[in-house]
Amino acid sequence: MSNTDIKFFSDNRFRAVFRYCIRDNKYIGGFPDFIDRSSAVSEKNYDVDKVFNYIGVFRIHQGAGKVKEIPLDVFNRDWSGNLSLPTYRIRRANALIKELGYGNEFKAAFPTFEMGPNGGVEVLFLYEKAAKFKEISKDELNGIGFPTVMNSEVLLMRAVNAYNCIGYKGEYAGGFPTYLGEYNPIYAFMLTKGFCSYEEIPDIHDFVQMFDIQGFSGNFSEHIKSALCEVVRKLDRSQHLKPVEKHKLVDEVFKKKAVRFRPGSGPWNGFTPVIGGEEIQINQAQFSTITSTSSPDFLNLCQTVIHELMHVAGYDHITYNPSFNAYAGAGCTGSSTGVPADAWNYFDSAPLRAECCINGNQNLMINK
Repeated sequence: MSNTDIKFFSDNRFRAVFRYCIRDNKYIGGFPDFIDRSSAVSEKNYDVDKVFNYIGVFRIHQGAGKVKEIPLDVFNRDWSGNLSLPTYRIRRANALIKELGYGNEFKAAFPTFEMGPNGGVEVLFLYEKAAKFKEISKDELNGIGFPTVMNSEVLLMRAVNAYNCIGYKGEYAGGFPTYLGEYNPIYAFMLTKGFCSYEEIPDIHDFVQMFDIQGFSGNFSEHIKSALCEVVRKLDRSQHLKPVEKHKLVDEVFKKKAVRFRPGSGPWNGFTPVIGGEEIQINQAQFSTITSTSSPDFLNLCQTVIHELMHVAGYDHITYNPSFNAYAGAGCTGSSTGVPADAWNYFDSAPLRAECCINGNQNLMINK
């Protein structure tokens, strides 16, 4: 797909944040806050060679609620709103609590912006212990600098979270408007700190979370998705890639290419059939003992993923030779002292230096 027309307040942004959050099994969902990130509020704006813009997200913890699949005809029933718009999806999800008789169990709802396995709409319903209903008047919002006319869905989301910081003095982790009613007062749910937490993440997840990953057995696709999150997490602050290399990866791959991951075989971890292409093949058999995100095989997978992404960006290296093994890691040091020219050529190439972003080392098995 073309990745160049993603709007700021779009179902794609909500879907990407949800997918990012559930990559960590401590969370069952999440949503963006849509508050501008500036140097006044975000330390990441001071990073050297920063190539990402950052967005704030609220991660909803396990135990806060339950995801249910609502049949499409029920979700759309007697509803005049445009359900392709995030505003109406959020409004409809909260209206369902009363309509379906869920009030004794759940108090708030937020759509995941995913379709369920049966073709229905997935909604995360939240327990009362996790979400508190609040009414915020326009006068209260006006008192903290928001306009009296609140006709912007983005502005409403920002206003609720700004009021949490000022009006509620940070009592809650965050919140969201239900978009029900006439917006005077604003109906909102505030999320309790024990069931919600905040994080700033690169907005490049709008694209990365949409990569096509198919054909793998077991839960290996989930490992690749987690590896992509780790690659994005480590890339911005790493000094192992040059700024021009980072920008090419972000601008020419993440934002423009429909990257697809498919199973491969052979004595290598990963393979990119066409340098500058869009397909990456991963040899699942090489990563048989992934037990956590700190296990050696998972770190190797992260190195493989970023290595192959650099091939997709158009970077290559000379053919691997077993005699290079003794000099693995040289590309992470930046020093060629004592390293034969051909081994240095290999380990100092962009794909091999990219591996250093993960844990400061280089993987000997990649692309032999």
